[in-house]
This record gives sequence, C-alpha cells and structure tokens, in this order.
Amino acid sequence: MKRLLVTMMVLLTLLGQCARADVQWRVMRTNHFMIYYTAGDESVAQWAGDTAEKWQAILAQKMQLTSVGTVPIYLYPDRRAFSAATGYAPGSSIVGLAHVRLRRIQVDASGAFTSVAGVIPHELVHIFTYQRLKGSATRLPIWMHEGLAKYWAGDWTGNDADKLADTAGGGHIIPLAKLSRAFPTDDDGLSTAYVESYSAVKYMADTYSPQSLLDLFGELEKGELFPTALFNSIGRTPEQFDDDWQKYLWDKYGTARTMRILTSLVSGLMAVLAVFAFRARQIKKRRKAAEMAEDESVINEQ
Repeated sequence: MKRLLVTMMVLLTLLGQCARADVQWRVMRTNHFMIYYTAGDESVAQWAGDTAEKWQAILAQKMQLTSVGTVPIYLYPDRRAFSAATGYAPGSSIVGLAHVRLRRIQVDASGAFTSVAGVIPHELVHIFTYQRLKGSATRLPIWMHEGLAKYWAGDWTGNDADKLADTAGGGHIIPLAKLSRAFPTDDDGLSTAYVESYSAVKYMADTYSPQSLLDLFGELEKGELFPTALFNSIGRTPEQFDDDWQKYLWDKYGTARTMRILTSLVSGLMAVLAVFAFRARQIKKRRKAAEMAEDESVINEQ
C-alpha cells in the first residue's frame, strides 16, 4: 500500500508484467474484477473479490465515477512471488501496487504484513483517480494522490494517529511543498509523509467540505494546473493551504504537547521541592535531637 506514484509509473514502464512466469494462475470473475490467485487460495480470492466489489460501489459514489470497467487483481501467494513480480525487496513494507495506466493491481496476499482487505481499497483509489482524471492526474502532487487514497479508502490506523501526533507535537512537520514530487526514502520520513498526506486531505475535506475534493478534480479536468485548481476550489493557494494546515496541526497537537511538557516540568519541580522539604525536616530533626542531647548532658553535669 505504501508507495509513491512516481515509482509506480517507472515500474510500469520498466517491468511491464504483472506476474512471474512460474506462478500458475487461476481466475475468479466478479462484476467488475478479475481475481487472479493460486491453487489453495480460493477463500482469499473470494474475500478479495467481495472486498473489491464492496469498495468499488463505495468509491464510485464518493468519486462520482460513471464507469469503472474491469480491473484485474493479482494475489501473490507469498512475499517471494510478490517481490519478484514487482521488484520491491522482500523486506520492504510495500504490500500493494496499482498500475494506473493498465488499470491492474498487484497484492501481497500472504498476510505477512496486512490483510488483502486492507490493501485493495487504497489501490482502487489510485486506479479510479487516474481513470477519472486521465492525463490530468499527473498534475496532482504526490501528497494529494496518497492523501486521497488513504482518506477515501479509510486507510487510517491508531499507529498513524500516534505518528501524526508525535510529528506535529514535536514540530517536525514536513511542508507539503517538499512532498509534491517525491517522498522521503527512509522509513521514518516515509511514514511521516503518508500520515501528513492523509491529514492534509482530511483537513481540506473537513474545512471546505468533501465536495471540495471533487471540485478540485473538476478544475483539473478543465485543464487547470494544480495551484489554480486548488485556488478555484477552496480560495487558497498551495502555500496558504499549507500554512493553514500546519497551524491547525499545531493548535491541535502542539498546544497539547506544550501543556504536557509544562505539566511534567511542574510535576518534576514539585518532586524536587518535596525532596528538599524532606531533607529540611530531617536536618531539623537531627538538630533538635542534638540540642536535646546537649541539654541532657548539661543537666547531668549539674
């Protein structure tokens, strides 16, 4: 699921295949999908087909698609087969790939990283975005492509929420302008880019209504470039939108983080004061004991 659109396009051009020659495919057809699977994985194929049909209906409504055609989905039985077919390293976190021009999806169906049902909706958004926008899809920045996929597919987890809170609260937000053409390649930077993309798209939908996303599509379909299309949709330039979104994140997460830090400092200070107070009482007791011992010594001498 995690990957960059640019990488997808390069792989599409260079690889040009959807399956290894040594994978013996069986086919299960649904109304809108051709599910390719291997022997013994009939239940996985059925699950994938049901999931794809369910999300096809959901996304067709959300994205206002009039026709989706037939989309092939290849379910690779293990990590080795998926890696060989896509070119991704076996240790990579990539579990799905959408070939947007050929309208087909490849999925690691081994379940080693995540379920098939969690991968298919995300990849379908990529397929349908390109189908809806055609050549205009390249005008969308990468963060918008991935943000839309996560937002429309409901691809959001508790770990994603924690990552966003830590990133925003710690003041480590990557400006959207730096996520327009490529995402970071390191694991931490990549995960940050994905959660930020989702957050930015959700902020746009929540602030200006979900229709604003489709308005943006409409502007791109007219031939507008992204900056103009965004301004015509929500009345903000990309730079203004980025500033607004980052301020929103700071208000939501940064203030809370500051309060937590202040609370921790106060608690720490109180603990230090408690230690000093305890030490002061101990010193006072020792002095009192010494004075009493001295008084007793004087009385005995008398």
